[in-house]
Amino acid sequence: MKNSKNDRAVLSIRSVSKSFGGLKALNEASFDIMPNSITGLIGPNGAGKTTLFNVVTGFFKSDSGQVILDGKNVTNHTTHKLFTDGLIRTFQIPASFERMTVLDNLMAVPMSQTGENLIFALIGSDKIKNEEKNIYLKAREVLDFLEITHLSEKYASELSGGQKKLLELGKVMMTDPKVILLDEPGAGVNPSLMRKLSSFIKRLNKERGYTFCIIEHDMDLISSLCDPIIVMAEGSVLAMGDIEKIRANNLVKEAYLGTK
Repeated sequence: MKNSKNDRAVLSIRSVSKSFGGLKALNEASFDIMPNSITGLIGPNGAGKTTLFNVVTGFFKSDSGQVILDGKNVTNHTTHKLFTDGLIRTFQIPASFERMTVLDNLMAVPMSQTGENLIFALIGSDKIKNEEKNIYLKAREVLDFLEITHLSEKYASELSGGQKKLLELGKVMMTDPKVILLDEPGAGVNPSLMRKLSSFIKRLNKERGYTFCIIEHDMDLISSLCDPIIVMAEGSVLAMGDIEKIRANNLVKEAYLGTK
């Protein structure tokens, strides 16, 4: 695991529980995500991984427990508020404005743009122009970083599954993220684009200090990207550590790999 000058977790999950009727999807799940890390979250289907993401990002309300973001209790805050606080979540199936270009999709991301305010839209034309110029320049920089400048004028509906994953990562880069939650970034992506996506995640972590937590079933991807790795089973945290420790854990082999 990487060492950080800041020993305080940027995101803490503390004894979070969530039930749906008689089904306990999360059972006092607890772990920390340290700043500037790439944390992997694995486990068998039904382990509670996506439910945990949904609770952490405000799509579901927890029954008990706490979510602490950068020292602040954000338990059951709205998704909008968490977004503005820097907790960004992408989805297994990327959501884009299909009838907008890639460039316009990126430029639509920053929240509370001046032009969205009716008064400023009427009297603040210079401020709006400057803001739009800065957003445009940032979007062009994101396109260059992700090597998709050639796709800037394509409609999102014309992109492949892998290209949409790159666009989704680009939309994250248009924000000021504290923690980025990625839900199966490798799903539906061909090996070539997956290597590229993995490389960009590593660069964003190393060069820009981005903190990631990744749900993924591809163990090769997890082992190449993530340290630490957290294993969930039946709504709880079963084990955590580096890939060698996880692979050597008999409980993990039984719960996740299906061996005893």
